Amino acid sequence: MANISTFLNQQLRTDESVSFIASISKKPLLAYLILTVALCFLFSLMGNFGYIFMAFMVLAMLFQCIAYIVYSISSEFVVTNQRVIGKTGLISRNTFEIPLEQGEGLLVRQSLFGRIFGYGSIASSGTGTTTVAMLYLEDPFAVRKQILDAKSLVLDITNSKEAVQ
Repeated sequence: MANISTFLNQQLRTDESVSFIASISKKPLLAYLILTVALCFLFSLMGNFGYIFMAFMVLAMLFQCIAYIVYSISSEFVVTNQRVIGKTGLISRNTFEIPLEQGEGLLVRQSLFGRIFGYGSIASSGTGTTTVAMLYLEDPFAVRKQILDAKSLVLDITNSKEAVQ
């Protein structure tokens, strides 16, 4: 299993262990390239006026790729035996944590290219928290399964403790 950042490692409790590290997919870059090439081809059919659109398209996709690269190198999402923890941001830092017993819902989103190339996003919410999104995940359904499996274990432990009392 890959290592987690020092920051997230410091956030772990003494009785907490990482069970899964979600990886950010590199496939969106391929999707951006395919989309840019296809649109540039269509714009080239428009003549000189199309070249202006083509230049804007290339610039827009360049900015999108830069934003993706920054996001992918600065984001980290882990599932522990107690919660889901995430960190994003290169200069500023945004973090979230959702205790597994309080997690209410998971929503998997995949675009057309996401379905073709096997990447997507998961939106998750907990009791009394805002919705958080984990973008560009490699195989988002496997990540969702890991979260649900960890949640099931936590609920089983909680229910067995309540039954003993």
